[in-house]
Amino acid sequence: MPEAESGLNLIYKHINYPNRARQNNVEGRVFIKFIVDENGNVKSPEILKDIGSGCGKAAIEGSKKVKFILGAHNVKVYFTPPVNFKLQN
Repeated sequence: MPEAESGLNLIYKHINYPNRARQNNVEGRVFIKFIVDENGNVKSPEILKDIGSGCGKAAIEGSKKVKFILGAHNVKVYFTPPVNFKLQN
């Protein structure tokens, strides 16, 4: 299986918490799905479960910036990671 170069938590470094979500105190878990291609790039990302206020889109944008290290077979693989949105107090 491919692995994210710095772990899947790297997605969080690339997510900008949407202003609308902050203003409306939106928190929760977004589920996205994407393909990791033969070059370790994220392709065809889509939102499976969204909490609204732009969080799904932010999760997609963050995932596009993550590069993966390929597994032993160098084949396309689907990933379905949860992305948590939590406001800091």
